[in-house]
Parts: sequence; C-alpha cells; structure tokens
Amino acid sequence: MYRSFIDSPDAAESFDKLRLAVATFDLQAEAGGAFTGAATTERWRLNLAGQVDGNGRATMRATQGDANTAGWHYEYVGWIVPHWAEATQPRPTFVGSVLRVADHDNLRGGISKGGLTYSFVAVKS
Repeated sequence: MYRSFIDSPDAAESFDKLRLAVATFDLQAEAGGAFTGAATTERWRLNLAGQVDGNGRATMRATQGDANTAGWHYEYVGWIVPHWAEATQPRPTFVGSVLRVADHDNLRGGISKGGLTYSFVAVKS
C-alpha cells in the first residue's frame, strides 16, 4: 500500500489535508536489484521501474500506464527500512521523497504543477 503526503511545515494542518495519493504498488523483482511494476487506483495506472542498491537505497520512475496518466512523470528516491531486531511483526517498508517532474492533468479539471516534491511510504501487504 502506497501513500504520499504534501510536505507542509504547519503542525496545525489537518492530516487529511496532507494526503496526496493512495495507490496499490504491484512490483516484480528482477536481476541485480532491478524491479518493475505498476501503481494503480480506481482512476489511474502508472508504470514503475526502479533499482535497489546493496545499501537499501532505491530509485524509481513512474510514467504513463493508461490514457488517464498521459504526460505523468514522477521520480522517487528512498530507502528500504531495515527491520528492528526486537520487532514482533516487521513489514517491508519503502520510504522517501517523490518529485513530480512535469505539469500534468490532475483528472479533476486542473493541472498538477511539476517541480513539487512530496514524502511517501509504501508498506508491503
């Protein structure tokens, strides 16, 4: 399960207003730390491709996956969170920052501006 958030420094900001996107990530591991897959919601799909290095640092690109996401381009950098030795129910988690590379239609009749960054967390189901 993927969630991204608006990076607001305002502590009084409602948590609901910080929500940017919620999606399902379906990833397939490939040789050498590479992976591919898709991010999906009921309204859109993005193609994903990335790489994890030996230190748990991951980079990923999200690009058009269906007609609703024409022109969408996001770049991710993050880390696979190590498990705590004392944890009783650890879940693989990917956390980091995402950049909207270019302006695109936001499916609500407006434009989502490129150049903005957001925080994200993805937790394995």
